[in-house]
Amino acid sequence: MCSRAEMTLVVSAGSAALVLALTACATAMIPAIGADLRASQSDLQWIADIFPLVLAMLLLPAGSLLDRFGRRRGMIGGLVILAGALAITGTGGSVAVVLASRAGAGVGAALVFPATLALIRLSLPAAQQARAIVIWALALILGSVLGLLVGAAATAISSWRLAFVVFAALSVLLAVLSAATLPADDPTTSVRFDLSGILLSVGGLGSVVFALTEGPVRGWLDPVVLACGISGVIALVGFVGWELHCERPLLDVRVFADSTTTVAVLTLLLLFLADYGMFFLVFQYEAYVLHYNTLHSTLALLPPALGIILTAPLSPILSRRLGLRRTACASLSLCAVGTFTCALTATVGTYWSMMPGLFLLWAGIGLGMLGPTEAILGSLSSARLGVASALNDLTRELGAAIGIAITGTAFASAYRSRVVSAADDHRVSALLRSPAVMGLDPAHVDRGHALPIAVLRDGVIDGWQAAFFVLAALLVTGALFTLSTVSLTPEPEGKSGTPPLN
Repeated sequence: MCSRAEMTLVVSAGSAALVLALTACATAMIPAIGADLRASQSDLQWIADIFPLVLAMLLLPAGSLLDRFGRRRGMIGGLVILAGALAITGTGGSVAVVLASRAGAGVGAALVFPATLALIRLSLPAAQQARAIVIWALALILGSVLGLLVGAAATAISSWRLAFVVFAALSVLLAVLSAATLPADDPTTSVRFDLSGILLSVGGLGSVVFALTEGPVRGWLDPVVLACGISGVIALVGFVGWELHCERPLLDVRVFADSTTTVAVLTLLLLFLADYGMFFLVFQYEAYVLHYNTLHSTLALLPPALGIILTAPLSPILSRRLGLRRTACASLSLCAVGTFTCALTATVGTYWSMMPGLFLLWAGIGLGMLGPTEAILGSLSSARLGVASALNDLTRELGAAIGIAITGTAFASAYRSRVVSAADDHRVSALLRSPAVMGLDPAHVDRGHALPIAVLRDGVIDGWQAAFFVLAALLVTGALFTLSTVSLTPEPEGKSGTPPLN
């Protein structure tokens, strides 16, 4: 029989994995959803993006709600909202219904995600928390893969709707288990709502994440992207100014004056930037260079995922012995070696040639997953644990959005450069070459009057290399920054027992 603490870990890790699965699953099902609902490309883009957008917007307010009314209640309520929204998605007959239900699922996920880590921190003894956080972080990575697998398998077996029904059933099961096993936690009644801070954070984060998501699709100079990006930055600057003078702020931004928190946030941001950038690139490569379908592509990711499974148990040891700064530097450096290896081996064009780089990338992520999370959770008082957990989750979500934006832009630039040049060489008309330049569409190749498939393959390889070189440069820069950072706090063990910076 599992103890209550062990069940808390199981339910929390499972719920966190479910949130990441829902973020990833739409990727596998977009073509099937589009065909079934007769959706436009813009509709499909929103169906994929609305869930993570709403989730990122609401994380900080949701964390404040958890601190005010209790993390257990928030977890159960969020799972119930998730179950209802997913059931509607699975039975929805129009684009509008699917979009609305995906947004509703984002609301539920915003309550669930920070509650999972807060409950682990509150329920488990201090000696078990490092191991539990590693398991929780592993669940996030595996949840993304699970979402892709379920989405691809459901589409192949029956329909895309089956995947959402399965996830709805899992949400109900987790809600029941939460009600039966999670310990009650006392709400922090002293926490008051910072309405101005909530409005500024929701507006700012929502606008910035929207701009990051739409930038690679619409173009960075698109008026909508520019307007959202600029207004989002202005709102976030206003948020920081307000929080500095607010008596009871939503997020005490002064925590970033502590270099330990700064290094933790930057490291976590870069790790998830690299992780989601890799996810974006590897599916392009497997589809158009290796000619895998979505299910095959997802299964192909399982062997290199051993990297994170093998190194994650070492994360607590390194964090305690070396401190956050050195561990973060080692983690980011190993990730940089992985991304650089991916770029160098791309021209070989085989499955096994890309495996070493992906393995090293995930091994680096595994090494660095504990220290930053512990440092962020320790940056605020226990009364604000929901907000601290939300900050940790928000850092991951922003890293994912930035990673996809950066890799998408670098990939598209290099890909289009190769294909436009080849189109000129083959004297392909602007009308016929447009699908090849603007997106990957093998239906427009090898017809005698369009580009050879080999040209698109070379374009994908060029895009892959350019994007991974950019990722490697960012990771190296981050590693050098963490190595050069000195602690601003004298205590050798950091806050709340978290790993020391040096």
